[in-house]
Amino acid sequence: MKKLLLTTLVFLVLTMLIVVGCSSPTSAPTTTSAQKTTAPTTAAPTTTAPATTSVPKTTAATTAAPTTTASQAPIELRFATTIPTTGGKWIRGIAPWSQAVEKATNGRVKVTGYPGGTLSSEKDTYDAVVNGIAQMGWFDAAMEPGRFPITTGIFSMPGSGVTNSVMGSWAVWNTAKNNPEVLAEFKEVKVLFMHAFAPLVLSMKDKPVRTPADVKGLKIRAAPGGTQDLLSAVGATTVVMAPGDIYVSFEKGLLQGNAMGWEGIGAFRLTELATQYTPIGAFGGPQFVVVFNKQKWDSLPADIQQAILSVLMITGLSFLARVTMQPAR
Repeated sequence: MKKLLLTTLVFLVLTMLIVVGCSSPTSAPTTTSAQKTTAPTTAAPTTTAPATTSVPKTTAATTAAPTTTASQAPIELRFATTIPTTGGKWIRGIAPWSQAVEKATNGRVKVTGYPGGTLSSEKDTYDAVVNGIAQMGWFDAAMEPGRFPITTGIFSMPGSGVTNSVMGSWAVWNTAKNNPEVLAEFKEVKVLFMHAFAPLVLSMKDKPVRTPADVKGLKIRAAPGGTQDLLSAVGATTVVMAPGDIYVSFEKGLLQGNAMGWEGIGAFRLTELATQYTPIGAFGGPQFVVVFNKQKWDSLPADIQQAILSVLMITGLSFLARVTMQPAR
């Protein structure tokens, strides 16, 4: 009996030991749970994805730079002239032609006008363009006696049969282009075009002029060249002065008359003082020349040069030729 009891106890002890020994592998789930906690660490590559996608955004910002360079400031060209803002050559000539240049260049050129001698005087406009004070200029070549003898001599000869400024302007410009001696007088600049005025008009303060003898002994302002020679030949005492000085000279009685085109008479307000007008059958141009600074012209891109040239004849020359036939309105 005791032996059976002892055997039973031994059996129970062995059974418990086996059970306890077998329970030790239960720590394995703890190890596997630790592996589960490391799973979020493996998700780290997911967080790198936004950094990778942000690279193209940075590249996109870099490629936007050309947009800034495309919006460069336009090339500014200063245009000097003694024509007042009240003159037809400004209102219906230079101002709309300047706008045509800006349009032809798609806004890459901006023309800033300096009318009324605000940038250069009558005698200094050509040199102002030569020296780069202005990049463009309109001037009367006759106001510098002896400097442009062919231009002021040939083109101002009376009795040429030119009856209006459009005819005269086309004749003048085609003659200049086909005779290198004419343009050689302006070798320091690029000549854009020339234009004329016709007919001449005698605007008299008091005395009417009906025959050549009526001007004998009268002080009459005239441009150097053919106009001055014509009036001197019939006995007038000719006076050379800039158009801007005529009004005051009329007021003070220093002049009895003036010879110029209709447009100039209106531009310089001589209609306020003159009472008599007599058209003269004489060709009085072109004295008028539009020039461009040579260095600046050579520095312009070829497409801008062509754009400016494209509006010279029909737009620029025609504008200025037409307005010289009539007073400013």
